[in-house]
Amino acid sequence: MKKKELPFTIGEQYELHEFELEGVETVLIGNYEYDVYRCSKKLFCSFNLDGLLDIKLYYNADILARVDYYIKPNSINNFLVNILPSRKEDVTILLKVDRVLKITNTQLRYNLVFDSGLNIG
Repeated sequence: MKKKELPFTIGEQYELHEFELEGVETVLIGNYEYDVYRCSKKLFCSFNLDGLLDIKLYYNADILARVDYYIKPNSINNFLVNILPSRKEDVTILLKVDRVLKITNTQLRYNLVFDSGLNIG
């Protein structure tokens, strides 16, 4: 089975997915403001990954700084076995909250504080 690559790479421009994203909110993390987006339903469904519940993308000055993947805990093996991480991603953090796993990919240079809050919906 060939591994899939998700189309998001830390450090890429917002314009690459501009028409496939839906705005969620703007958050302040540390001293930086991030625009948070979700994938459009069409883009999300194209991943075809069992157990994937949601994806949030954090952009600062139109540069992707963080990606949060929300998955069902019983799908973690499928997710990790079938997905290739980007070579630009330095940090992967797993958090389990309320029967959902949150996988965060970012780079150390973004100095992001990781919260355990899940706001899926």
